[in-house]
Amino acid sequence: MYTEMISATALVYKSKKTYDMLGLDKAEGIINVVQLFGKVPEHFEQAIKSGYLDNFDEININMGCPAPKITRNSEGCALMKTPDLARQIIQACVRSTDKPVTVKFRLGYEQPNLTAVEFAKMCEQAGARRLIVHGRYASQGYSGVADWHAIARVVQAVNIPVIANGDVVDLSAAQKCLEITGANGLMIGRALFGSPWKINFDMPTMTENEIKNMISKHIEYQRKLHGEGSFSEIKKHMLFYCDNFKNSKELKLQMIHAKTFNDAIEILEL
Repeated sequence: MYTEMISATALVYKSKKTYDMLGLDKAEGIINVVQLFGKVPEHFEQAIKSGYLDNFDEININMGCPAPKITRNSEGCALMKTPDLARQIIQACVRSTDKPVTVKFRLGYEQPNLTAVEFAKMCEQAGARRLIVHGRYASQGYSGVADWHAIARVVQAVNIPVIANGDVVDLSAAQKCLEITGANGLMIGRALFGSPWKINFDMPTMTENEIKNMISKHIEYQRKLHGEGSFSEIKKHMLFYCDNFKNSKELKLQMIHAKTFNDAIEILEL
């Protein structure tokens, strides 16, 4: 399980909001990974040595985020355009911890300039223990179709495990992705929006009552962790949950105007 993206620089400057994003579940069998982003190697080193990340099992460096607010700041996938700086960041992390350091990136920054193969080799040489490759370019965002064949080229180029990411939405897609890429595993992200139970592809179809119970738990956890004023943080998930019901269009129109947890509870009849 990965945290959301955590700014290494914000940790160095002791941002309380960023510290609050470091919650984790120590449940049995769960490997907790902190996902760091930034562009200053020294900040990564300081963040890891600060002690705030000690409870995590793995340090992941995000070099794949395509969001303009991230790439405009030369962070996320923009680091694929500056491989020397990316190398320095990886090396700074590796020398700061005995924990596995892993890197997530894309096929490249702009289509059709496939730089992932050389970037993967650099990551391996810099000390990364595992790679996660999303089968799109930053310029694509999440549009188009993930290119699993391009991920296969990365798998063949390095001697460390590679995890494939992108368009893994069900068991059939998972099996096909592994077959095409030869990857060591899969990362699942957007497919879980509104359907978090899909993390187990073999799970039977959820009943309406079971789905409502899960939504109630989501709301309960959010309230407990972040307070009554944090509804806006999970509103998008409430909208995705609406897709599970027959009158989804009507529910979404109502949910758009929801401002509180109680609004969502009333709309979904939880």
